[in-house]
Amino acid sequence: LAEEHQAREAERIAAELAVIEAVHTEAFEQTRLMTEAREEHPCHACPRRKEHRDNLARVDLLDKERGVLSDILAREVDAEEARIRGVIRGIREVLHRFGYVHRGYATPKADMLADIFDNDGLILCELVDRGLLEPMAPEDLAEIFSWFSFDRDFRYSNGFTLSDQLVLFRRRLEDLEQAILGEERDNGLAISEGHNPTFYGAARAWCQGMSMADITRAIDLSEGDLVMTFNK
Repeated sequence: LAEEHQAREAERIAAELAVIEAVHTEAFEQTRLMTEAREEHPCHACPRRKEHRDNLARVDLLDKERGVLSDILAREVDAEEARIRGVIRGIREVLHRFGYVHRGYATPKADMLADIFDNDGLILCELVDRGLLEPMAPEDLAEIFSWFSFDRDFRYSNGFTLSDQLVLFRRRLEDLEQAILGEERDNGLAISEGHNPTFYGAARAWCQGMSMADITRAIDLSEGDLVMTFNK
């Protein structure tokens, strides 16, 4: 039994050794061929071979970084396109709500809005369309539009007062602005800004003949700020 077992083990081991020998022979031949190819390669004797090898490794690294950045850029482009689609959809809903778009088509009101290049264009158009400006005198119109023209944001004293008509108008204006700003917020927009609540009186006084020096004594602003606002 021992002799039979030893004979079977010898046969098994011989078969395994034959396989290993064949693999070793093949590996040896591949090594020889690769060595010959390396020695015959033009770069084998190049004194800057290491530098070139490092450059190739750097190229591979940069390719990987470019791939990562390309993926990031693609995701950001998709996100920006989705944001823009959301903004356009929100604008369409707001314009539809106030009658500037009907069933996907622009209404006559949209022509007036297209000619006003201001963030508060929708508010200004609604003031005109609803006839809120019709009873106003020229100096009152200038006063109302000056509320939208002054865009400085800082504290200053103001000694002017508004007439009863303009006080009533401002209340209606605030109701209109709340409706428009609320509709924009509901659609994820922040376009309209509304009038400046602290700037009033100066434009009306100027239209009525008050000098710039007297105006600056009543309101704590420079002549430059006032002139820029009046020009606008």
